[in-house]
Amino acid sequence: MNTPIPPLSIEQAANGLPVLPIKRVRLMTDKEFEKLVEAWAESLKGRYVSVAHFGGAGDKGVDVAGFCDAKGFKGAWEGFQCKHRDHPLYPTDIYADIGKLIWFIAKGDYVAPRLYGIVGSQDIGTSLSQLLHDPAALKQQIEKNWDSHIANEITETGRVELAGGVRAVFEGLDWSIFKHQKLQHVLDALKGTAFYIATFGGGLPPRPDPSSTPADVQPHEIVYVEKLRQAYALHTGIPMPDVAAIGMHRRMGRHFERQRRAFYCAEGLREFSKDTVPAGTFEALQEDILCGVQPVADGEHETAFIRVNQVVSQAVQLPLNSNPLASVASTLDRHGVCHQLSNDDKLRWEPEPDA
Repeated sequence: MNTPIPPLSIEQAANGLPVLPIKRVRLMTDKEFEKLVEAWAESLKGRYVSVAHFGGAGDKGVDVAGFCDAKGFKGAWEGFQCKHRDHPLYPTDIYADIGKLIWFIAKGDYVAPRLYGIVGSQDIGTSLSQLLHDPAALKQQIEKNWDSHIANEITETGRVELAGGVRAVFEGLDWSIFKHQKLQHVLDALKGTAFYIATFGGGLPPRPDPSSTPADVQPHEIVYVEKLRQAYALHTGIPMPDVAAIGMHRRMGRHFERQRRAFYCAEGLREFSKDTVPAGTFEALQEDILCGVQPVADGEHETAFIRVNQVVSQAVQLPLNSNPLASVASTLDRHGVCHQLSNDDKLRWEPEPDA
């Protein structure tokens, strides 16, 4: 074979060349594209109190809606129309959707949105772009094309004429609400989210530094801290009635500080997982670690303190490559997950009494 072949990585050998996200969008179905836009709207933190997906038959001209208050369509809201086409959108691709919006405002189903975004799988063409930048021209074209492209497309029960209440909404509408939402902007905003990583890959984003460990034990730490306190007291033979007593013992005090730091590191990983991987991924990591350390936890150990150290040591050695969080999980995270499991009473340092 004389055709030059570029260098081959292990990943390319298994999966071929990567498909750019903007090209992968073109391989989506209509529904998948709508879910992409829904995920993007949900990622706009603080912009909406809720987001809803209405794509398909009966969408009333709105595939995705972002509600800015609890009033829904009767309050402040923004709508997005998703168009998965094999071409940049033409004006005729959106005429009927604008007609539906006007009709349902006239019926009282909506108040007019403060924004109506057009999102195309191949963006929009020059003619539509020019119209969306000229509200007066857009209004003129909707009126001009109402009979030919809109009147018969709004409902399945008959024509909707541009007259009466429909005409009143048409005339009173702020035509500057119609905007092009660029596909690349949608993809850029989604980067680092669980949806983006699950759909397009590319690896997890950089993880923020873990927050500092609070000086005082917090209420949500009490279970695992109490188990450690008991383990320290039994191992040393020194009464340790409270956390302050742990700190009086040099070795156990240092050990305790490390375990709390590990716990908070794992808590940081839990928070990181909420926006970057699908729901349940962190819990699956915890379960993998629990299964991996359980034989050690169930084994014979001279003291509970020794059991703690053996269990966290085993956690570090576990192969967790099936979980995407493994790529950002540190040694401290693995130690901390053990204490999270202890906090949830799934791991015990003192052996359970025989039945």
